[in-house]
Amino acid sequence: MPQKLLPLRKRPEFLAVRSGEKRRGALFLLELRQRPLPPAGAVLPPRLGLTVTRKNGNAVCRNRIKRRLRAAVQAGNIAALAAAHTDYVIIARAEILTVPFPRLVEELRRRIGGGKTRRAAAAARSAAGAKPAGAKPGRRDTGGGKAQ
Repeated sequence: MPQKLLPLRKRPEFLAVRSGEKRRGALFLLELRQRPLPPAGAVLPPRLGLTVTRKNGNAVCRNRIKRRLRAAVQAGNIAALAAAHTDYVIIARAEILTVPFPRLVEELRRRIGGGKTRRAAAAARSAAGAKPAGAKPGRRDTGGGKAQ
């Protein structure tokens, strides 16, 4: 049976996700957070919440953004990409109304589907002892500054 995205409904659920990982994009900010595993190994389906702030426009614009996001989630089969025991919150930007629909679906699939964020990739590189891409060699302090 394919998994289904359940909705986030209550404000404390949205606030809990804010403390998790953030994946920034041109069209939206995706926040996600793993939920604690339930006892007896039960599987918790992923949950999704949509946030569209008032700075995106009036109620008509905000509702159009939410409808377009819901349609993109369904068209892109995002539920299949979402990890179990995880809550997702999409904080929309106004550009969602003007971008072509296939690009919106592709962006959703890429952000939710995973892929390391820049911060996670940098942490993995530093753990491996490699310098970040494009890093300049550091200068050694020789104490040649102003004399006191």
